[in-house]
Formats: sequence, C-alpha cells, structure tokens
Amino acid sequence: YMIMGVATEGDIIVNNVIPKHLEPVTAKLREMGVEVTEYGESIRVTVNKKLRSVDIKTLPYPGFPTDLQQLMSALLSKTKGTSVVTETIFDGRFKFVDELKRMGANILVDGRIAVIKGVENLMGTRV
Repeated sequence: YMIMGVATEGDIIVNNVIPKHLEPVTAKLREMGVEVTEYGESIRVTVNKKLRSVDIKTLPYPGFPTDLQQLMSALLSKTKGTSVVTETIFDGRFKFVDELKRMGANILVDGRIAVIKGVENLMGTRV
C-alpha cells in the first residue's frame, strides 16, 4: 500500500504494521525522496517532490522483499534518473516488464537485472 500511495503521489497512512519489518522498503522510499513517518504500528508516506531513482537488490528477510520488486519497478519507471533492480531470489520475476513497456516505460532486462530509465508519464493500455 505504501508503494501504491507513493505512485499516486498521495499522502497515506498504513495501519497495523510492524515498522521494523518494513525497514528495507521504507529506507528505499526515503532514499527516493518520500517522507516516511512512523507512528507506533502505523506508517505515513507523503510525496512532496519529484522522486529520485534508486537501486534495488532483492534479498531474503531482512533484505528487500522479492514480492515487492515488481511494484517498486513500476514506481521506479516514473522517477528521475536510472535505477538498477537486481533479482537474487527467483528467475522469471521480470515477466511483467513487457506490459510496463507497452505503457511507455523504458526498461531493459538482462537475466536477473533490469535497468529502468525513468519517464515523465506512463499511459494506459490493455494488458
């Protein structure tokens, strides 16, 4: 939910979470320029500026979760600059990229690595 809130340039609060368990995600969001505030068992994310590109490497817990790699890749496709996403857990995790490219994303995949060059906007299409 945090990633989708950021993608819509929103201001959202996600409740009933353990912030420590989400540190790899919130750290990357902060690095991108997202304002992240923790309140007990809640996390608020706010976007006030253009997002910066970051590099992501999936790892077993407590590293960056492979299950969030696709969402972050979609988000990174709209950031300023170039991001490198390295998938270390599963093969075939970049199958979604062709659909993002149909929406205008600029992504090059080579095995377990995706190079994402941010674009200004994505456009709707049939997927």
